[in-house]
Amino acid sequence: MILNPSATFAEKGTRGIGAVYSLDKTARDPHETEGHHYLYLGSSYGLSSRTNFWLYHSRVLGRYEDEHLQFSGVQIKQRVTRHVAVGALVQWGNQQGEQLFAAVRFPLYGARHNGSEEEHERARAALDFHLGILWARWRGEWEGEEWVPYAGLTWQPTGRWLFVTEIRERQRNFLKPSWLIAVQYQLHRQWQLVLGWYQSGLSDRPYLMLGIGAGIGITR
Repeated sequence: MILNPSATFAEKGTRGIGAVYSLDKTARDPHETEGHHYLYLGSSYGLSSRTNFWLYHSRVLGRYEDEHLQFSGVQIKQRVTRHVAVGALVQWGNQQGEQLFAAVRFPLYGARHNGSEEEHERARAALDFHLGILWARWRGEWEGEEWVPYAGLTWQPTGRWLFVTEIRERQRNFLKPSWLIAVQYQLHRQWQLVLGWYQSGLSDRPYLMLGIGAGIGITR
């Protein structure tokens, strides 16, 4: 998943980098952050098939570049069982906070195969339903503690294509629930392109998001 933590993991030793651009514009934003262009940068590492590490930085480009939502963070995620993960996040900058989360993955299709070519392709064509809940404590442009449930669906019909849809309950001080619909395409052996339709929760309407990444390996 892209917006929310999930119980899928990068392979051991996998190093990944990624960049995402999105727009967030509203005249009714509670923090008066109208017309922002966001750049999100991240790097991941698979310490093992059970433990993943994620380092990220997000910043606003343009008019409010030095005023709003410049922050960085680190997340660690641990596999508890084959389909359950827990993790923690620490964030610093002008939006500081801590986050704990638990995520469950429910394989709906393609979880197993018997070795035949047809069944092997079925296993690759994975359809998974995701549920999770996170606890967050924030200090900065929005304050306070909150519990936020979320859900998502991922479908990988082939090795090159991945379709994602996610939603998160509306957070305190946000205008709407956060959600996205996105498609990821493998351009090359290591490079992936992401195109999505994204509602940050701070916008009157959703906007386009674009992303590119390399070295992302997923195990289930």
